[in-house]
Amino acid sequence: MTVRVFVEPIDQGWAVRACQVENGMFYRTGAEAEAAARDLCQRLADAGEPAVLEIKLRGGARAGRFLFPPDPAAPLIGGFDGPRPAPTPKHPARLGPYRSSSAA
Repeated sequence: MTVRVFVEPIDQGWAVRACQVENGMFYRTGAEAEAAARDLCQRLADAGEPAVLEIKLRGGARAGRFLFPPDPAAPLIGGFDGPRPAPTPKHPARLGPYRSSSAA
Protein backbone atom coordinates (compact mmCIF):
# COMPACT_ATOMS: atom_id res chain seq x y z
CA MET A 1 0.00 0.00 0.00
CA THR A 2 1.35 3.43 -0.93
CA VAL A 3 2.04 5.71 2.02
CA ARG A 4 0.95 9.30 1.42
CA VAL A 5 2.99 11.96 3.21
CA PHE A 6 1.94 15.62 3.32
CA VAL A 7 3.80 18.83 4.15
CA GLU A 8 1.24 21.50 5.05
CA PRO A 9 1.36 24.96 6.59
CA ILE A 10 -0.08 25.44 10.07
CA ASP A 11 -0.53 28.60 12.15
CA GLN A 12 2.97 28.70 13.61
CA GLY A 13 5.04 26.60 11.22
CA TRP A 14 4.76 23.51 9.06
CA ALA A 15 3.39 20.01 9.64
CA VAL A 16 4.41 16.65 8.21
CA ARG A 17 1.59 14.13 8.25
CA ALA A 18 1.32 10.60 6.93
CA CYS A 19 -1.79 8.49 6.45
CA GLN A 20 -0.44 5.49 8.38
CA VAL A 21 1.30 7.50 11.14
CA GLU A 22 -0.74 8.66 14.14
CA ASN A 23 1.52 11.47 15.33
CA GLY A 24 2.39 14.35 13.03
CA MET A 25 5.72 16.16 13.05
CA PHE A 26 5.93 19.95 13.36
CA TYR A 27 8.68 22.34 12.22
CA ARG A 28 9.31 26.08 12.21
CA THR A 29 10.30 26.30 8.54
CA GLY A 30 9.01 24.71 5.38
CA ALA A 31 12.54 23.63 4.46
CA GLU A 32 12.90 21.66 7.71
CA ALA A 33 9.50 20.03 7.18
CA GLU A 34 10.27 19.12 3.56
CA ALA A 35 13.65 17.62 4.51
CA ALA A 36 12.03 15.50 7.23
CA ALA A 37 9.25 14.39 4.88
CA ARG A 38 11.71 13.43 2.13
CA ASP A 39 13.75 11.47 4.67
CA LEU A 40 10.63 9.64 5.87
CA CYS A 41 9.59 8.80 2.30
CA GLN A 42 13.07 7.58 1.39
CA ARG A 43 13.22 5.36 4.48
CA LEU A 44 9.84 3.87 3.60
CA ALA A 45 10.97 3.24 0.01
CA ASP A 46 14.21 1.66 1.23
CA ALA A 47 12.09 -0.66 3.40
CA GLY A 48 9.98 -1.71 0.40
CA GLU A 49 6.97 0.58 0.84
CA PRO A 50 6.15 3.01 -1.97
CA ALA A 51 5.56 6.59 -0.82
CA VAL A 52 4.12 9.78 -2.29
CA LEU A 53 5.12 13.18 -0.90
CA GLU A 54 2.79 16.13 -1.46
CA ILE A 55 3.90 19.63 -0.48
CA LYS A 56 1.40 22.47 -0.14
CA LEU A 57 2.03 26.23 -0.06
CA ARG A 58 0.53 28.64 2.47
CA GLY A 59 -2.23 29.57 0.02
CA GLY A 60 -3.25 25.93 -0.33
CA ALA A 61 -1.80 25.36 -3.82
CA ARG A 62 0.29 22.26 -4.45
CA ALA A 63 4.00 23.11 -4.59
CA GLY A 64 5.12 19.64 -5.59
CA ARG A 65 4.40 15.94 -5.68
CA PHE A 66 7.21 13.41 -5.47
CA LEU A 67 7.12 9.64 -5.89
CA PHE A 68 9.42 7.31 -3.96
CA PRO A 69 9.26 3.84 -5.54
CA PRO A 70 10.06 0.87 -3.31
CA ASP A 71 13.48 -0.74 -3.35
CA PRO A 72 12.90 -4.07 -5.14
CA ALA A 73 15.51 -5.79 -2.96
CA ALA A 74 13.85 -4.72 0.29
CA PRO A 75 11.59 -7.07 2.25
CA LEU A 76 7.95 -6.09 2.27
CA ILE A 77 6.57 -4.37 5.36
CA GLY A 78 3.36 -5.80 6.71
CA GLY A 79 3.66 -9.51 7.09
CA PHE A 80 4.79 -11.27 3.93
CA ASP A 81 8.25 -12.68 4.57
CA GLY A 82 8.58 -14.79 1.44
CA PRO A 83 10.46 -13.87 -1.70
CA ARG A 84 9.02 -11.26 -4.01
CA PRO A 85 7.75 -12.47 -7.36
CA ALA A 86 9.91 -11.56 -10.33
CA PRO A 87 8.80 -8.33 -12.00
CA THR A 88 6.93 -8.78 -15.24
CA PRO A 89 8.48 -7.12 -18.28
CA LYS A 90 6.80 -3.92 -19.39
CA HIS A 91 7.79 -4.40 -23.01
CA PRO A 92 7.76 -8.11 -23.93
CA ALA A 93 8.79 -7.28 -27.51
CA ARG A 94 12.16 -6.11 -26.22
CA LEU A 95 12.98 -9.51 -24.73
CA GLY A 96 14.19 -10.92 -28.03
CA PRO A 97 12.80 -13.01 -30.86
CA TYR A 98 9.93 -15.39 -30.15
CA ARG A 99 10.87 -19.04 -30.24
CA SER A 100 8.25 -21.70 -30.30
CA SER A 101 8.76 -24.65 -27.99
CA SER A 102 7.06 -27.04 -30.43
CA ALA A 103 9.02 -28.70 -33.21
CA ALA A 104 7.94 -27.90 -36.74
